[in-house]
Amino acid sequence: MWVTLVATLCGTAAGVTSTIVVDKVRWRRERDQKRLDRDAELAAEFILTTMVGYEALMVLATHRSRAAERNPARVKQIVDESGAASARQKVKLLAPAPTAEACEEVWRALRELRGAVAAGNAADTEPFQACDRVFRDRLHALRVEVRRGQGLPDAEAISVPRVPVYDLLP
Repeated sequence: MWVTLVATLCGTAAGVTSTIVVDKVRWRRERDQKRLDRDAELAAEFILTTMVGYEALMVLATHRSRAAERNPARVKQIVDESGAASARQKVKLLAPAPTAEACEEVWRALRELRGAVAAGNAADTEPFQACDRVFRDRLHALRVEVRRGQGLPDAEAISVPRVPVYDLLP
């Protein structure tokens, strides 16, 4: 009779232990997936807001009718309105270090481009194009880093956009 009781207690203990272990593994997996999702969302928000600022700078740089707006105050306002600065702060606080550093490199490149436009450079000038190339390269590096952080095996397989708008200008 006591053998049956011991066997029942051992079975119950094994069942409870396995349930706890499985729940802990599931909890960790869900936590890790939430972290990956959050990291990707932060980076995507930063990229999107940065692109808003970038596109606004491109409009100023490519339209001769907007040359009067290529002054430091207006150019700074355009980038500020994009929301990239606040998205950058979120990334710096919450994203993994490699992603945060890649975002910081994109931010520096955007500021350099902003400076080139604020200095009056149009899209067909070498100072603008040099800053634009650096921005595009760093943005690509950020995209690759985000994909790598997501564990995608083909993280570096994404294409690099290489047709800048100033190459399309007449």
